[in-house]
Amino acid sequence: MIHLSFKKKKITIIFLIFAPIKNINNYFMKKILFSTLALCLGHIGFAQRGIYHEDQLSFGSNFLKNEWAMRQINLDLGIGYRFSEKFRLGFIVEFGHIAFHDERNKKARSFSTGFGLNGNFRFYTSEKIALHSQTHLLIGGPDKDALADWGFFRAGTEVQTYFLSLASERTKPYISLGVNAIYGLYEKNSIEIERSFLMPHIGIGIVTLF
Repeated sequence: MIHLSFKKKKITIIFLIFAPIKNINNYFMKKILFSTLALCLGHIGFAQRGIYHEDQLSFGSNFLKNEWAMRQINLDLGIGYRFSEKFRLGFIVEFGHIAFHDERNKKARSFSTGFGLNGNFRFYTSEKIALHSQTHLLIGGPDKDALADWGFFRAGTEVQTYFLSLASERTKPYISLGVNAIYGLYEKNSIEIERSFLMPHIGIGIVTLF
């Protein structure tokens, strides 16, 4: 019987979990599976006091109808570390749907993926609510092949309102209101198109503490 060390067992388990991904031909599905597995399994190796997981669903639109129109629905999945009760930093994987005008000024819609970082700071608390300011930076793009030459960079800030009567020791639900500044770039055959968008957004989310 072959006896494996604990370290080798961990490596073997991780290999058996992630190896099948390389056999998936669809690039979009690869990104979804890899990101989901990383988020679900990441806390196993790093779980300790201070680690948290965050889910946020948000909707944003600038309500324009010309080439500067932009609409997004995003599901942001994050994991990070709380340095104190007031401050935390995290890594985000984003899955969403985007609607904008493409390089031909035609309406374009696509699912999208991205990743980035966020920082969160609590600036007010009372017996009923807690207010947090969150800033995020993400890069991503549409998943549709016809829009593959587009890329977007998103920088945003928001105020999150936590209702303490609904919170428990481990789970902290909230609603959010904020604004995103989005930079879009199209590059193909020496042609470049740049667009900038300013888009308000609202969202709901929950923070789970480990």
